[in-house]
Amino acid sequence: MNAANWRYAHEEYEGDVQDVFAYKFKEYIEENSDHTLQIYRFGELGESDDIMEQTQAGILNFVNQSPGFTGSLIPEAQIFFIPYLMPTDMDTVIEFFRESEAINEDFPELYSEKGLELLKMYGRGGNGSDR
Repeated sequence: MNAANWRYAHEEYEGDVQDVFAYKFKEYIEENSDHTLQIYRFGELGESDDIMEQTQAGILNFVNQSPGFTGSLIPEAQIFFIPYLMPTDMDTVIEFFRESEAINEDFPELYSEKGLELLKMYGRGGNGSDR
């Protein structure tokens, strides 16, 4: 496989959790393969809808996006926009994302139907209801 420059976009600013994750991912990819990873922060390539469209078009290789923002594409994902739906205890949130049949079986299939591969969903604080 030839080395490629992969493109990765996320929805946050420099230093936020998605940005920190993106740079750790970049470090891992570049240390363990011949590939490089170019990271785009919030607004550099447009809004959330724009980066999802670019991912579907093959312009971006990876996107870290709140599933609620995929609601126009995957209506079931809008459930993550319901306030106070998720538990606030982080241990319970972690258990939910690790063990939920909906998260680990149903959602990957829904994303696949739209030409996307869902790699992982995780809680990231607040009410625990996104990523």
